[in-house]
Amino acid sequence: MFDENSRSKRFGYLNFHDAEEADRCLKEMNNADLYGKQIVLNKQKDREFDSNANLLVRNLPKSMDQAGLAKLFSQYG
Repeated sequence: MFDENSRSKRFGYLNFHDAEEADRCLKEMNNADLYGKQIVLNKQKDREFDSNANLLVRNLPKSMDQAGLAKLFSQYG
């Protein structure tokens, strides 16, 4: 997510096809080190998507963009 000045807010959302993909990502990537920062993943409630298949990623590096986030987590779904 970015602010009105295109600066990273250092968090992002991951939307998976199903809860199994999200749970595997949560188990394997929560508290992982990314460019010297420990990222934090949490289940995220969202009315538009399956709430069990959404994760919130916090503490991302300021340089992380949407393409980088997608690439980093693409192995999970």
